Parts: sequence; C-alpha cells; structure tokens
Amino acid sequence: MLPTQIYEKYYGKVKFEMKSTRILSRLANRKALLNLSKNLCASTSNGTTSSTIPLSHWSLQVRTLASFKVNLKAPDVNPSSVQHSADVGPSNVLTSEFGEVPVCTTPFHKKILAKILDHAAAHPSRAALIMAENPSRNIKYLELHRQTYAFASFLTHRGVQHMDVVCSVLPNCIEFVPTYLGTMMAGAVSMAADETCTEEELANAFRVSQCKVVITYFKALKRVMAAAKCCSSIEAIVCVTASNHEVIPECIVAWKDTVNSSTADCGNFNYSPNDSAFVQYHSKVPASQNGIVMSHRNISTMLDINTEYFTKQVYKRMFYDNKEGVYEPYEEHAILTMPFHHIFGFAHLNRILLEGSTGVIMTNVEPKHYLETLHKYRPKVVTVLPEMANFLIHHSLVKNYDLTSLEVVLIGGAPFTGKLMDDFLAKFKHVRFMIPFYGWPECGFGFMSPMKRRRGTATILPTFQQKVVCLQTGQALPFDSEGEICLRSNTLMQGYMSSREETSKVIDAEGWFHTGDVGILDSAGETLIVDRSKVASAQENGGNRAETSAEKSQRGL
Repeated sequence: MLPTQIYEKYYGKVKFEMKSTRILSRLANRKALLNLSKNLCASTSNGTTSSTIPLSHWSLQVRTLASFKVNLKAPDVNPSSVQHSADVGPSNVLTSEFGEVPVCTTPFHKKILAKILDHAAAHPSRAALIMAENPSRNIKYLELHRQTYAFASFLTHRGVQHMDVVCSVLPNCIEFVPTYLGTMMAGAVSMAADETCTEEELANAFRVSQCKVVITYFKALKRVMAAAKCCSSIEAIVCVTASNHEVIPECIVAWKDTVNSSTADCGNFNYSPNDSAFVQYHSKVPASQNGIVMSHRNISTMLDINTEYFTKQVYKRMFYDNKEGVYEPYEEHAILTMPFHHIFGFAHLNRILLEGSTGVIMTNVEPKHYLETLHKYRPKVVTVLPEMANFLIHHSLVKNYDLTSLEVVLIGGAPFTGKLMDDFLAKFKHVRFMIPFYGWPECGFGFMSPMKRRRGTATILPTFQQKVVCLQTGQALPFDSEGEICLRSNTLMQGYMSSREETSKVIDAEGWFHTGDVGILDSAGETLIVDRSKVASAQENGGNRAETSAEKSQRGL
C-alpha cells in the first residue's frame, strides 16, 4: 500500500500541500509504534488470567443493546430542511451560527487510538495522563495504546462479543481510559456508572444491561460484588488496586493481569455508526431516566463539534502568537475535574486525548489541592463548576496561589447567574474570556459562546437546532418568549436503557428532545436559561413532578 493510501485509510483524502513530508514521516512512525505496542503486549503477557467468578451461565441467552439501538435511534437531522431564524415567522427554529460539522461515522475508539499513536510518534516521552494527587502515577501515549489493546484482548478471551455490555464503576483515574477504549475495541458497549451509586442502583444497572464484565476499584469492590449477585450474566469482576495492601479475593481479577494479557485481534467487527457505544449511569436519578445510551455516531460527532469549537473559536481568539494565533496543545496541561462517567467529563477527557495536551486527573477536587494543581501546572484553559468559581472569588486561600496563567474559563454544570461571571472577571482581570456552557447528558454540550465579547453568551453549537415551545400546548413560540427549550441534533441519545416509554416522553416523533428546562431564545440567537423545574409542574396531566436539586444537577447544566 502506498503512503498516500495509508494516510487516506486513516483520514480520508486530503491536500498534502507543504505538510506531506511531515505527514509521511509521522505515518511511518505510527506504523512502527503500532507494531511496538502489539509487541509490548506480547512481551508482557502472562497469558489469560485464571482468577474468575465461577462461570455457570454460558448457555444463558444474554440480552444486549443490539435491538435497543434500532428502536430508539433518533431521526437524522437535515439542517437544510429547516429555515434559518432570520427567514421565519412566529414558529422559529434556529440553526447554529457556527456553521456545520459533518456527522462522523468513524467508530469512536478508532478516532482516539489513531491520535494517540500520532502523539506517541511526535512526543514519545510526554505523559498522556497524570494523577494530580500522585504525579508518579502517569502514563505515556504508547503505554496507553498498549493497555487498550491488552484489555480488549482480555475481554475477547473471556467471550465478550459484539454489543455485550462491560460496566465500569470507577472514580476519575488513568485506568478508566483503556477500560472504555478497550471495551469498544472488543466490539462491546462501555457503560460508566457513577462510583457513588448505591448497591441497589448498581444491581439495577447490571440487571437491565445484562453486563458481562464489571471493572471497579478496591473501595467499591464489596458494594459491586453484592450488587453482582443479582445479575447472573456477569462472568468476571476486575478490580483496580492502589497498593499491595489492598488484597482482593481469589475470585476477582486484578487489573494488572488484564493489561498484561496476550494480544488478540479485536478489531474485525463490522461496526455500524448506530451501534451503541457508551452508556451513562448516574446516581440519585429515577431508574426510568437512567442508563443514557449513545451510539458511536453520537459521541464521535459530539467530539468533532467540541474539537472544532475549541480550534476555531477558543484557541484562535487567544492569539498566543501575534502573527499566526498559534495554540500548541502539546505544551499545555488540562485539569480534568468533571466526572468521566458523565458525558461532559467524558467529552473533556477525549478532547484532550485527541488534541494531545497532558491531562491532569483530579479524583478528589478538594479546595486546597485544586489551587495547588492550578498553581503547579499553570493551565491556560480551565472548566469550572459554579461552586468552584464562587470559591475562587471569595476564599481567602486563593491569594496564596498564582493563577495568572488562566486566560479562558468555561463555566457550567449547574445553574449560575450573570453576576457570578461579572464578579469572577472583576477579580481575575487576566482572564480574557469566560464562556458559559449548557447541555444535557442526553445530548452533550448544546450551547457555547461565539466569543464576541469577554463575558460569553449561550448560542447553539453546530448540528444543533433549537426552538422554544409553550409549556401547556407544546406549540412553537416566537422569539423572546419564555417556554421549554427543545433541541435536535445527531448527538442526541438513542434512549434510556430501561424505559422506551420514558424515552418517548422526551424525544418526540420529529426527533426533538424536550429538555424540561425553561428559557428564552432571542432574535440574535442567544439563549437565557430561566428555570430548570417549571416544565414538570406546568403539565396538565399532573403525572410529572418538579425535579429535586440532586436530579437537576445530574440531568443537565
């Protein structure tokens, strides 16, 4: 195969222009690294591990998400079929001012693994991920790639098949990454459960998904083992340990054994873009609205949207080089605080892996340690929750740390006021832009700022369409009217894992996602979130209720 054909296999046809020599050189490096990664798997192999849960259910017909995805596939969105807001009357449907990002049909893990090899070739000694609490715990790109192959091999040897479910119950940690990438590489569906889920919540997640393998850590092991008793489909539990003092039972597989597995060919599945890929399972959320299933197309397109926004909006506006406006991710550290099991933390983590910044993972965002991490790694871009922003504004500890590296601050994750943004920018005058972001676990980020001024406003992202409807009638409203925010996008979930009925309540026949949040859409395309609980109480059927604060924080931003 010619070098240009190899390149097109990975990336499609491109214009090489002045970069062709560099591209071909890096392709050669990538091929060598891919072989090295496989060889490392083989050289560290101890064969398949023998520690298992007794397998007494091989003959059981396991229900997978394969049929689920067909029934709950969200309709494709064709932006050209919808008029722009400037051209329509009272029933306004808004399309994004950012332009379009093509729908991505590449399997999600292939996107990430290809870039990981690129980073390994360009910067072989640079860490991909670092644990903030213990920086000696870190991993380089090539080792991350090797562990992904090894974990996929482990799953394949254990009989995990296409569309089976593998569940992780983990805090933010390095092991989370090869877990979901290896699961997808093995053709399975990665379900990420909140580590704080109760035994009952985990039992429901295991039972409904009929998962085959569970990966957890020592602190949650007893809870996971108790919950697993209710699910006969589970064939192995894998445990991550932090030290030799954490002794696991013989029936449990040690994480280190899974990533020392021999290499197997795990990539021969005929992936469909609509295959289920990632499931979010949250704590303190009604079971009927839990288990948010997203396809490869959903999360791959979402990642492309986020990457495009940061490349063309955020990094371009920062102008580090006065002549070219260059932002070099390889020179940066990204502080990862949002939980990886949630779509927003998951999206942030994968954008960093795609761009090549070193991710600094925080498991416990304790105030003093958070400040120490900002001071030590000096990130230029950070994402904060409103309570974190409030802490940075008011706490006396802050004056003891140098935070002058911060130039762009994204804020979201819970309701916040404009005054909070004003107070933050007044205190941290070196922050050039503060960007509010809004979204929902069901569709990911939906709103970002076009960055036309220092304090950002909320505007829908590419591929999204938006309208506001009457709370009582569901009819579309004109601009500047208060109503329920509805969105449509190719990032929209396939549905809730355990409830088709609940899915049909939030996604209508035309593919509109009814967010349950009240807002105002103005003629300039900017959205103001007014309330997150009025819709349920406004319904005439009386069957719904207002969400609790805990449910609101889990459901969206």
